[in-house]
Amino acid sequence: MELSSLLGRVNPSIIRDINYWLDYIANAGHRIEDGDWLGAKIFMSNAFQSSKTDSIEKIKTNVNLRYTLEVLQAETLKCFDQTKKATSTIKVPEERLNVIVELQEILVELMKKYYLEGLEEKAGDQIHYPIQRLSTAIQHLMRFNIKTERARQEIMLASQHLEETAKETIDKKIKELAKKTFEKIKIISQQLTEIPN
Repeated sequence: MELSSLLGRVNPSIIRDINYWLDYIANAGHRIEDGDWLGAKIFMSNAFQSSKTDSIEKIKTNVNLRYTLEVLQAETLKCFDQTKKATSTIKVPEERLNVIVELQEILVELMKKYYLEGLEEKAGDQIHYPIQRLSTAIQHLMRFNIKTERARQEIMLASQHLEETAKETIDKKIKELAKKTFEKIKIISQQLTEIPN
């Protein structure tokens, strides 16, 4: 999938969004190589959502790029559908299950606000970065061979970023979301310290 071919042909303001799309696909490939089909499904879901954002859709106004973009979007959907059909089983460490569920709820809420409720262009990395970190933390927690300390580090990075955003941003909607999410993560971080490494 020659998604990278678009990078030199679009407005620089859109390059970040194409990079997100490209990164999700690359990460899905790495998960498949590792045999982590559940992780691959999550990343391909993110890739599909990234391929349909308003900023990406605006590229279609350029008649020279419309066909290329539509082909890439179709290929992303095809890969997403194929990944969804793959059989995947994973044994989750029981003592981590409650934390995983709570983190997933936070992640879904952030992604809904970011991708579906118009925060993508305004918030940028203020919200996208914590989404990436929490997604990685969940992946770590779901695998027996990865210590909880690695998940703690990812959660700490997300928490610090959200705390800074809550203090520094002037957008009230983003500030409130960052503050609310930071408080939730703080509680989960405390729970995580009680789980064996």
